[in-house]
Amino acid sequence: MYGAAEATSRMAWLPPERSLDKIGSIGKAIPGGRFIIIDHQGNEIDGLNTAGELVYFGPNVMLGYAESGSDLCKGDECQGRLATGDIARCDEEGYYTIVGRKSRFIKLFGHRIALDELDAIIHSAFPFVECVCVSGEQRITLFITDETYADTIRSLVCKKIQLTPATVKIKIIPVIPRNTAGKILYSKLESHHGLL
Repeated sequence: MYGAAEATSRMAWLPPERSLDKIGSIGKAIPGGRFIIIDHQGNEIDGLNTAGELVYFGPNVMLGYAESGSDLCKGDECQGRLATGDIARCDEEGYYTIVGRKSRFIKLFGHRIALDELDAIIHSAFPFVECVCVSGEQRITLFITDETYADTIRSLVCKKIQLTPATVKIKIIPVIPRNTAGKILYSKLESHHGLL
């Protein structure tokens, strides 16, 4: 399943009989809900397998955020629509797959770069090395746990995103910081290693 607290925890589900042929997919919207994918200008994307922000519509979407008692009088601010902040694709059968976070897309020298996809490319080529891409000021910083492969990984990244080696900085660290659920702590990477 796939969900968020803002939509009473559930927005999508994957039928168990499709779990092997749809590995990685969040499935389809729950009954009564629906998804669309929008581009960075807010326009709906009609094409299949085209990445964009996943937007959910359903009666289970919250009314809005309340920070004080007076906010409870605002009414339904969301109108049943929740922009998830997740980047997804939809296949020809209507199954959705999350490919990244909106916050993990950057624009560098006119190039739109998906950092999560770049992470996946590196992991595919170097499955034995932990590496995480983070955006910095006019550059990408690669946090790598094995210095041996630093130059080779930099070359791969430069080739994939068509940028010069000067725009790709390498930082060697002993371990990628993660929380107890295994999610990468990007803020810890940035603050503890002097990226910001």
